[in-house]
Amino acid sequence: MDARARGRVTVALGILAALCASGCTGGGEISVGNTGDASVTVRLGDEDLGEVTAEGGVVLHDVTDCYEGPIVVTYAEGRTVELDGPICPGQRLVIGNTTAQLLESTGRD
Repeated sequence: MDARARGRVTVALGILAALCASGCTGGGEISVGNTGDASVTVRLGDEDLGEVTAEGGVVLHDVTDCYEGPIVVTYAEGRTVELDGPICPGQRLVIGNTTAQLLESTGRD
């Protein structure tokens, strides 16, 4: 596992630990997928998810509350896409080269 992959795992585990420390009670999942050609950074309300690599993603497990927003995707060149939110368990954030959208999870992600 290279340093970037370890960093992504560390960020994901840190977010999961923070969510569980604040009352993990068996919630749902929120997924973030980047289908674009470049890495982006993602913020869900006050929660900074960090970098989501090109063709990569992050899954937040056992989420019990919605993130109210805004949902901010920042591209490497500094351009941002902002969605009002909220994003809730059972939803996914899909990021492309120029867009970001909230979708209901299909259960096959």
